[in-house]
Amino acid sequence: MIEEGTPEDLYCRTLTAPRLKAAIETEGLNGGFSFEAAGRRVHRQAILELEREAIANLIVQTDITGVGRGIQKIAGTYIIGSNARNEGIALCWNGRDGSVVDRTVLRSMFEEAKSFGLRKPIRAYGITCPVGETESFRFCQIPDEILAALQLAEEEIDDVEEVDLEAVTEVIVTESGGTNVGGRKQ
Repeated sequence: MIEEGTPEDLYCRTLTAPRLKAAIETEGLNGGFSFEAAGRRVHRQAILELEREAIANLIVQTDITGVGRGIQKIAGTYIIGSNARNEGIALCWNGRDGSVVDRTVLRSMFEEAKSFGLRKPIRAYGITCPVGETESFRFCQIPDEILAALQLAEEEIDDVEEVDLEAVTEVIVTESGGTNVGGRKQ
């Protein structure tokens, strides 16, 4: 359970805790509960994971190599899918300023693709890439349109209270396989 409360009254202690205690006693349940405070670091990581999942879903739906046959989704650290030619599709997402596809990231992408039995070239998505493309990989910049659709700010998120989580999670994959961005079917 999560309860925000107000600065003057943290409902979890004055409302939720007494209700839980009463329910445990009334129902004769074994167990209890504890209070956990979510700090900025937890929020930041959760937000990055939501953003990454939304971006990965859009890439899997729209990557040019999936036209006609689609892309199989894969849940790796970097690898997010593979196309019909069994080539890896990877995503480096650590926020706008931390999503650089450099040599270290590429090495990790290659190792992970190999562990999934995928072929090269890998399509590596990120914000920037200081490494020149080779026969082993193609860099694909995450389009500004995707970031705009997710309403991600130009700057890193410094204050969690300013984040509109509904906007971040508004990009969803529908049951029919289409992508819905801001209420528009894509």
